[in-house]
Amino acid sequence: EAATEVNQPRDIIAVVPAYFPPQYSTDSSGRPAGFAIDVLEAVAARASLRVTYRVEHEFKDVLKSLRTGTADLMPNIGITPNRREFMAFTQPVQTFPISVFVHADNSDITGPADLAGHTMGAVKGSFALRRLSGRKDIKILIFRNMGECMVALLAGRVDFLVYPGPVMNKAARDAGVHDRIRTAGPPLAEIKRGMGVRLGDPALLKRLNTAIGTFVAAPEYRKIHDRWYGPPAPFWTGIRLMWAAAAVVLVLVIAMAAWRHLSVVRLNRRLIA
Repeated sequence: EAATEVNQPRDIIAVVPAYFPPQYSTDSSGRPAGFAIDVLEAVAARASLRVTYRVEHEFKDVLKSLRTGTADLMPNIGITPNRREFMAFTQPVQTFPISVFVHADNSDITGPADLAGHTMGAVKGSFALRRLSGRKDIKILIFRNMGECMVALLAGRVDFLVYPGPVMNKAARDAGVHDRIRTAGPPLAEIKRGMGVRLGDPALLKRLNTAIGTFVAAPEYRKIHDRWYGPPAPFWTGIRLMWAAAAVVLVLVIAMAAWRHLSVVRLNRRLIA
C-alpha cells in the first residue's frame, strides 16, 4: 500500500523567486527557469509529481508562502537552523561555498582574515549581511542585486563582497569580467541547499528524498549542473600553460648551463693532465 501511495500522481505548488540566477529566473513568457527548476522537474518526474509554479518578486513572500502553507515547497534553498522553524528540508542537492571576492588587482585582502578596515558590498537579505553586519570594523554598502554589487566592486566603490561562489563565478563569466575578479582565500562558510517543504507534509518529504537519492548520482544531474553553471574549468588554462612553458624553458636553461659547466671542468682537467 505504501508503494502504491508513493507512485500515485500528486499535484504540488512550488513557490520560486523571480530572479536569483542561475538558480531562478523567468523566460520571455514569464515562466520559471534555472538550475533549481530543472532539478525539480527531473525529481518530480521520478516522484510522480505534477508541479504548478508561483513566482514571487520578494524573497520574503516566498518564505511567507511556506509559512502559511499556500505553497508546498521551494525547489532550492539554503538549509539553515532558523528556517527549520517553518519548513522541512530534503537531503541536499547542492553545496555552495560562500566566498570572499575582490578585484584581481587587490593585494590587501588575501582571505577572510583580512576584511577589517575595508568596505564590503552586500546584497539585501544575503548571507553576507546576516553573517557580517554585526562587525564594527567593516563598512557595509547594501545593493539591490548581485549585478549592482559586482559593478561596485569593479568600480572600486567597495573593496570586497561575499557571495555564493558558483553564482558569482557564473555571473562574472557571463559578463566577461571573470579575469578582473578573483576569490580571496578559502570560503567564509559552506551552505548546503535542498528543497524546502512546508511543515506537516512528511509524505511529500519522503517522496522527494527517495527521488533525490537516485537523481544526484545520475548523469542527468551533471548535465543540468553544467548547463547552468558551465562545465568545470579545465586545469590547463592559458596562464597555467604559460607558466608551465616558462618552467620547462627554465629547466632546460639550467640543464644546459650545468652541462656546459661540467664540460668546461672536464676539459680543464684534461688540459692540466
